[in-house]
Amino acid sequence: MVPEPVAAPPLARDLAGFLTAFAAALQRAQMYPEGHPTLDRAVGHMLGVLAPMLAERPAATFAVAPTQVFVGAAASDPDHPQLREMAGRLFRRNVGSIRLARGITREEAVATLVVLTREGSDLLPHRSSHVEVEPLNFAGLTLDPLERDSAEGSGMRGAAIWPALARAILGESPLPGGEPAPSPENVALAFEAQPATPARDGAVIQYFHEAADASRDRTSPQAQQIRRQVAGLLERLRPETIERLLRRDLDETSGHRLVHDLAGVASAAGTLGVVRAAAAIEGREISLPLDRLLSKLARHAEHGPAMSRHPAEDQFFAVVGDLLASWGSPGRTLVEPVDHLPPPLVPGLTSTEAYRSDPLRLLTMQLDMGALDHAAERAVGVLVSRGAVRPLVDLLGRLPADGALAGSYRPLVVRTETLAALLSATPVDVEPVELLVPEVGPAAIPLLLDALAGSEERSVRRRLLQLLAHFGNEVVPEVTRRLPGGPWYFQRNLLRLLQMLPDPPEESLAVEYSRHPDARVRVEGFRLLMRHPQARARGIVEGLSDPDISGVRVAVMAAGEDCPAAAAPLLLRGLQERRIEPGLVPSAIRALGPMTEIPEVVDVLLSHAGRKLPLLGWRVAVKSKESLAALAAMARHWHADPRCAALLARARRHPDAEVREAVRA
Repeated sequence: MVPEPVAAPPLARDLAGFLTAFAAALQRAQMYPEGHPTLDRAVGHMLGVLAPMLAERPAATFAVAPTQVFVGAAASDPDHPQLREMAGRLFRRNVGSIRLARGITREEAVATLVVLTREGSDLLPHRSSHVEVEPLNFAGLTLDPLERDSAEGSGMRGAAIWPALARAILGESPLPGGEPAPSPENVALAFEAQPATPARDGAVIQYFHEAADASRDRTSPQAQQIRRQVAGLLERLRPETIERLLRRDLDETSGHRLVHDLAGVASAAGTLGVVRAAAAIEGREISLPLDRLLSKLARHAEHGPAMSRHPAEDQFFAVVGDLLASWGSPGRTLVEPVDHLPPPLVPGLTSTEAYRSDPLRLLTMQLDMGALDHAAERAVGVLVSRGAVRPLVDLLGRLPADGALAGSYRPLVVRTETLAALLSATPVDVEPVELLVPEVGPAAIPLLLDALAGSEERSVRRRLLQLLAHFGNEVVPEVTRRLPGGPWYFQRNLLRLLQMLPDPPEESLAVEYSRHPDARVRVEGFRLLMRHPQARARGIVEGLSDPDISGVRVAVMAAGEDCPAAAAPLLLRGLQERRIEPGLVPSAIRALGPMTEIPEVVDVLLSHAGRKLPLLGWRVAVKSKESLAALAAMARHWHADPRCAALLARARRHPDAEVREAVRA
């Protein structure tokens, strides 16, 4: 007869998910030999689910029943067909429990699956570094309750520690709030509310010792429960109460037993409070860097990412253990801040090679500890000499700008040497440059100009020009000093920079480069001339007269916005001789439109806006950008001319809406 499933709380989601993956891998292990791809995929999936689960706990133990799998008091769903079938199969194989610890390897997982699926009636215990499979053991079963109590005595004593501790504090008074079980919060409130007595303090200290003894194995559920209860009590006690208990224990034992025991049951934050209290009682000094390191490790152990909590907790308690050992052993000194480096992951690599001094790591540690010394300055210098400047600038951006730490760190990084190292890289990493340049100030101008001269990437040159333009006219002396004799591409970029400034340089400088033998430089000279209100007409005229089409192009575009009278004849000649590119003809037409004192302009407008047919007169030309620009210019400035008036009248009745819109003015 199959036993009825036990009513128990459901498993946590991660445990249930792992059991499902484990059941699938077990099924594949029955069907396929070792090394088969299907089995390998199932094992990989199982380990992928197991890793984050063990990040929250050092190990997990699964107890097997006929229809369910138990983890502590929680059990799998008895109606889940896959888990129910797996539990029954393992139970029939006499599997009592399976314990998996953090660090399990693929080889260990495959070997365990093979053992669980091996043919035979007897299951021998299977153990490896991270796996324990125990068979069902009936040797200890008995109908005598006294023998049962004896076998379970240690567990019962552990379970009785917290109620006994609560009774020692609460006495016979009812629990606050009428709760059926004493909570750490209520026990702490009662302890703080009652006057201190030697008898009560002595009993509490004794139960703390017993709690530490009963929770040596941190992986057992019993130990974890005791530690949660006692840690909750310690976190709610006032520091002066903990000091009182520590002082009493120190007076009676002349040692640090209570400090060690409380460190064994308290959380990381609670342990740090106990250590600080013990140091205050004994007049010992915990260095500021060590205190900050312990605080950071405690925060990571309790509130950090899941994957870093357990390493941080292990590191924290290792450093605390060394600290307490140094107190108890005269002449022994603590190696700060950390002397518990894990073994290197690369085979054959020594600890010295693996953990050789890293300037960035050293600098980061000092920033974390909040104190910088000459070692930090040396680390910054080494990183700058290696060209590893990006991390230095990133660290500067993360520090509070108004903090004392940033005030100490900024002078180490905000230097021309640091900026020069960034700009000498290939390719230039512009983002940290943009962060550092405002900090360096005008001293960055020569370095930026040097980088501009040597940069081969257009996007980098554009951003360097923008950075230089932020300094305004402060760059003019350095730019004018470098212009003569420079290569044409550098002169062109410098002239473009001068065009971006709030005030243009002297007109004579623009005139000089508007006559440069290289057309690419000459064009920038024309643009610079056009920025001068008094020299704008001169720049347009010289550009229209330039033999290179690029100079004509720049002048036509400028004339399209505001054309000086002196440029009209050149524009007319350019249109007639077709020296103006087709794409610039609309701009030239818009520039000539307001020139009503020049009769030839109307002929140009009519030639682009219409066509004259024999006996029929003027008709609207085929729609184009040129014809629309000419019609708009005629409507604005030449509507009184008889020839234009007739053409405009036809355009207003034109079936094309765009044509009608052009002459609406």
